[in-house]
Amino acid sequence: MRKVFFLGLLLLIGCGKESYRLDNGEYLVSADKKYEGSTTAGNLITTAIKEVHQLDMVFYPSDFLNESLNGLVRPNLTPREITELKKLFPTATKDQFMVGTMKGKDIKKFVIGRSNDTYRADLQVAGLRYHIHTVGGVRQYAYFNRPEGLEFEDNEYYNVAISHYFYFSGQTFPSYKYRNSFSHSFNFSSTIISARDSLETYLKTIKNLPYLKEIRAKYTSFIKGDAGAVKIYQIQGESHRSPLLGKRVTTSGIVTAFGSVDWYPGGMDIIIQDKNGDGNDHTSDAVHIHVDNKALNIQLGDHISVTGVVYEEMMGNGLGKTSIREVIKLSTISSGNALPAPVILGMRGRPIPDFKISSFIGDLNFKPNLSLFEGIDFYESLEGMRIEINNPAVVGFRGGKEEYEGQRPKGHLSLYLVPDSKARHDGRTLPGGIIIGEKGEDYNPEIIQLSASHLSRGINTETIFNIGDILEGAIVGNMSFEKNIFGGGDYTMVLPLAQKALGHEFKGRGLVPLSSRPKTALVSSKDHLTVASFNVENLAGNQPLRIKEIGRSIKTNLKCPDIVNLVEIQDNNGVSLNGGPDAQLTLEKLIKKIKCGVNVEYKSINIDPLNHSEGGQPGGNIRVSMIYNAKRVGFSPRGQSGALEETRVGPDGSLNINPGRVFPGSDAFNRTRKSLVVEFTFKGEKVLLIGNHFNSKLGDTSFWSAQQPPRSRSEVRRVPVAEKVNEFVRILNQRNPKANIIVLGDFNALVHEASMRVLAGNELYNLMTYKNLVDPKDRYTTNHNGNSQPLDYIFVNGNLINKSPEFEILHINSDFMGRLSDHDPIIGRFKF
Repeated sequence: MRKVFFLGLLLLIGCGKESYRLDNGEYLVSADKKYEGSTTAGNLITTAIKEVHQLDMVFYPSDFLNESLNGLVRPNLTPREITELKKLFPTATKDQFMVGTMKGKDIKKFVIGRSNDTYRADLQVAGLRYHIHTVGGVRQYAYFNRPEGLEFEDNEYYNVAISHYFYFSGQTFPSYKYRNSFSHSFNFSSTIISARDSLETYLKTIKNLPYLKEIRAKYTSFIKGDAGAVKIYQIQGESHRSPLLGKRVTTSGIVTAFGSVDWYPGGMDIIIQDKNGDGNDHTSDAVHIHVDNKALNIQLGDHISVTGVVYEEMMGNGLGKTSIREVIKLSTISSGNALPAPVILGMRGRPIPDFKISSFIGDLNFKPNLSLFEGIDFYESLEGMRIEINNPAVVGFRGGKEEYEGQRPKGHLSLYLVPDSKARHDGRTLPGGIIIGEKGEDYNPEIIQLSASHLSRGINTETIFNIGDILEGAIVGNMSFEKNIFGGGDYTMVLPLAQKALGHEFKGRGLVPLSSRPKTALVSSKDHLTVASFNVENLAGNQPLRIKEIGRSIKTNLKCPDIVNLVEIQDNNGVSLNGGPDAQLTLEKLIKKIKCGVNVEYKSINIDPLNHSEGGQPGGNIRVSMIYNAKRVGFSPRGQSGALEETRVGPDGSLNINPGRVFPGSDAFNRTRKSLVVEFTFKGEKVLLIGNHFNSKLGDTSFWSAQQPPRSRSEVRRVPVAEKVNEFVRILNQRNPKANIIVLGDFNALVHEASMRVLAGNELYNLMTYKNLVDPKDRYTTNHNGNSQPLDYIFVNGNLINKSPEFEILHINSDFMGRLSDHDPIIGRFKF
């Protein structure tokens, strides 16, 4: 029986509809059909928060509303009646809401993303109206507008309130922070408010309430009809999207994988495969099933029948996982059946594409037929099916024991593998990884991701893996298509049964100490200047373990360079939004941990950015800083350095301020790190360093996305930054032809990309690719999803090219678990 609170409330505006008014003259506040859209309870609480705190929009999780509770409201509330009304809404963490700003386009993406995850109206709202309509999980349209004729602009910032509980908690993982990219799109103001207190204040002060029965949120879906009994391969078809999308079907197959979904909103996933198949390599013989009930008695080898609606579970990269949802019947036909034989991939079986991810132009969802010679289509043709790979080499990893000191959630592990590694050596790095094509033509579709997930068994996330490790023997699992914690889709192998190759038989190298990782041969001397760059990945003053180890790596592996360009130095308290952008303590603590002896006296160079203005982790205030050995390198401060202080070059090539920032007021550097320019002297010669951290690849479409070819939106932003840095170098060269100029850092661009060509222009040489300073198989500074690739470079002008340049990349991070950063340090040496 529903519990009803009898309350008094001020007369509602616009409540003249008799269907809303009760016989006794009171009004109903309830959460009926909360997942279909707006409820009176949702409208009441969101309006209260919005009006009391003068916000533009409020987003209140529909999950917080209890459909079994109602409130009857009438004029003239008493304090006791207000207290009773507050009981309709949860307390503790679920009562806390974070206030911040978001762009209109990110708000749309957020609302759509939540509906994609839950297939329902996930959010009650104020200050916004939305209607999302789907067929088989595929969005047909999404309408957004603001009330009272207000414009809703994609690029305008709005003051909003969101649930603290859903921002990040174990119960809602991966939460807004990861799934909806709120670590980048939501700018937290550090204000947290109580929804219930807001409601109390609102009810005490307001004279008229809005019409609470208005439709602000709406989620609708449509079933296209009943296709009856069909085979699994008929559901899959020969393309990315099911030909039976949105239709109710009945099918059957052998259970080959199952597991409870370990993140919000939960449920159980099952994979079934037709025991015979149709013999057509273009159609998968397997399909996923999702049910809300976690307690189903399912076992591998069960032959089950299922009736439900064909969905494409859409991922952030625009591709869908063909599945059966809205299940109305599931029954076991028999148990203990043999599992279908796996498809062998690689040299002993079906060839894996090793060059093209996709050559299609357009949206893959509308590609009529799969091509088994291209990576995306190849794995789509195997979606859900049992597969086997043999003797794969580890070429990358994500999660598990990846980091020396965890900066991210690590309850997961993904390994990136290349099968048949005992017989293959093409395209390999020296330790056994695999490198992308230097011209950007080959991104290695032969890499197979294997994940510890709710569908996998026997993968120990505490095991240490390193690049080049070989998993001996056969590995048998399923080729699934799974949503990652950021909302994108990954073709990934899952292991419903534990595998020997990943068990006690695995004999890796374990955790490799820094002293056994690569060390530079480029050391300083009387005539040799050494300059390094190291992206230290969000290093803050409150990370003592990482500070200690990074300090040790500068001594042990980099051998105490004369100058170190440090990328991603955070402020003293890291991601806290309090305390301002000052990073002096971070740098001081790092210098204290670099034990280079009496001949080295490191000093720091730093310009704090404006608070929360240059991107990176919210609150972290990352920037480029430098340290230098004052016993070997001269540095003379000049002028008043500041975050936006313009650096000018004098007629003799000197800087008016030292250190300075390169065109800090230029639109090219808007909301990204400003480049740091510093004037040093070595052996009486002027050496100018420009330290850089170009904008990240955030916002680029994946190579494994529906839209082909992929779009590099971030590169469009990097080119103007590169132009400004190149312009500054040109001015320096023109006004002091004898100057030695070094441009270094993390450029977030591959060698062949336009921004790197623009940066070099006619003034600079990239030591990564200059002559034969670095073996092509060694040209990488980071590893992304198994692809070893370069993002960090040292560019020099002609004067330094004539000073016997040497260059090394120290793979102390990208090739090892227990890494200190997601980038490798690089070092150059020049003879003066």
